[in-house]
Amino acid sequence: MKTTKLILISLTILLISALAACGPAETVSAPAEGGAPAAEAPADTPVPTEEPKSAGVVSEASGACDNPFYPLRSDTVWTYQIVQPGEDPQGSFTLQYSNISADTFDAQMSLRDAETDEIFQATSTWFCSGEGLLASDFATMNFAANIDVKVETLDYSGISLLPADQWEVGASWDTSYQVNVSFSVEGLEINSGSDVTLTNTISAIEPVSVTAGTYPEAYRVDTSGSMNLDMEGDMDFTMGNIPIEYTTLYVKDVGMVKHVTSGPDADGTYTELVSVE
Repeated sequence: MKTTKLILISLTILLISALAACGPAETVSAPAEGGAPAAEAPADTPVPTEEPKSAGVVSEASGACDNPFYPLRSDTVWTYQIVQPGEDPQGSFTLQYSNISADTFDAQMSLRDAETDEIFQATSTWFCSGEGLLASDFATMNFAANIDVKVETLDYSGISLLPADQWEVGASWDTSYQVNVSFSVEGLEINSGSDVTLTNTISAIEPVSVTAGTYPEAYRVDTSGSMNLDMEGDMDFTMGNIPIEYTTLYVKDVGMVKHVTSGPDADGTYTELVSVE
């Protein structure tokens, strides 16, 4: 029993890392046979060019959804790769947008598992207002083949990104979600009601180089918060508040270019933009 509990604790920590890294999303599943084809994610890890060029995107959104730090186009694909220093590529994913209007849009993530080459998809709905952009769901991709993770968003508040005219060093905003996390491992069914609270702060404007290009002015958003977990089901135990820390770099007219999980348990893994096409 002690060994099983330790396994569950380890898996829970992995879940927190995945939630923080993948960000808001809705429902995740592998594409069904005979259904709509999954958006293509890159099969191979792209190799940086010697002189990477930056990309500029003119958003087709209007009204409150028109934010150059998160540009939206239905005919454009943002491709990212997940990198762990010293290891083989951990996977890659694409972001695409649809149903773009003045006050809402849908974001679809298609993730390719580096080991199995299987593609998983997640779709989230975002809402736009004068206060900023807000993702209405908080979830994650399946992060292990033997664990079926489901995240149901019960409530949400705050904003995910500020309006463009408020992006300045020192600006800060909060995001919170109430979610229910359920998964199974070794035949045990586990459920957890969780409160996720995040504080986001624009800490600096700094240069960054990624596979997609070199950008002299990237806005660094540092996020810190916590997620409490109260496990119920075949095994009950409480883990209390687990810290969440990560940094995201955004470039005007490009969007997110890099995401780094930080904190004492970080292993150097980061996500970077590969292309915008």
